[in-house]
Amino acid sequence: RDAQVDRIRQLEQARIEFSRQTEQARLVEEKRALEERRVAEKEALQRRYRLCLANAEENYSLNWAEQCKKNAAKNQADRIDCFAKDLLSPSTKTLATSIDERESQELIIALVGPVGSGVSTSAKLLTELLSTDFSYIVPPPFKQSDIIASEARRVGMSQIPRAPLNVYVDQMQTAGNKLREKFGSDYLAEKTIEQIVKFRTAKGAIQNGKAMPGRRAYIIDSLKNVEELNLLRKVYRETLCVFGVFAPDEIRQQRLVNAGAKVSDVTKVIDRDLGEAGTFGQMTRKVFSLSDFFVCNDQKEEELRRKLKRFLQIIFD
Repeated sequence: RDAQVDRIRQLEQARIEFSRQTEQARLVEEKRALEERRVAEKEALQRRYRLCLANAEENYSLNWAEQCKKNAAKNQADRIDCFAKDLLSPSTKTLATSIDERESQELIIALVGPVGSGVSTSAKLLTELLSTDFSYIVPPPFKQSDIIASEARRVGMSQIPRAPLNVYVDQMQTAGNKLREKFGSDYLAEKTIEQIVKFRTAKGAIQNGKAMPGRRAYIIDSLKNVEELNLLRKVYRETLCVFGVFAPDEIRQQRLVNAGAKVSDVTKVIDRDLGEAGTFGQMTRKVFSLSDFFVCNDQKEEELRRKLKRFLQIIFD
């Protein structure tokens, strides 16, 4: 009888141990399956992200073109932009459905993008394309960094060192913020408009306070504040197109390092450029989201040229 009891106890212990091992094996298998699922979901997310980068320009540009058609159907009067006392006055003509039909064929392209994304390169390529492929008169891009450099003395920052790059970027951003705080959030846009008016006047493109017809294009490099974009949209209306230029973080970081920035300071420069808490600070991230076209600049310059040319063809279609 005692032997039988011991046998039953041994069997029960074996059953318990078997159950414990089975449960442990089940937990290990669940953990493995969960990890595999997480990896698969991460890979799927990365694939969707890469697909988004590859198709973002086309998707947004198609949406933009469709919206333009809707706007053209709704509006009954064309508006001619002119930086004068009576800024926008209604016309008796119906709204043009293409640039070629407008009384003025002027085009304003403003660029926005995080530091290191290739905004200045895009401005250079757009200038070349509009001149050679679309027969436009295009002055050199209007760079807001040039405005900041020339106006920095007005906020006590006349000597901004060009190197190292991270110090230059930091002080230029600080000077830009101080200018906005002292003279208004849209101050840099006002100075840009002033430069455009001077160019128009020099070319005889303004008569009796109005912009005359002509194939002229102006490239603005680049916007950093929402108030600047709002002023440009108010002044130029349908003739303004905003290009958002972006690139993966690792590519931007390497470009900044190659340009002379210290590796230890690159992240700080990028974070400050994307968005600051202050009212007069840069808000690149917010302005970027309001772009009409989105251009991924993660390959060679020739590929960037091809993408920009495709967008120009959409604009002129």
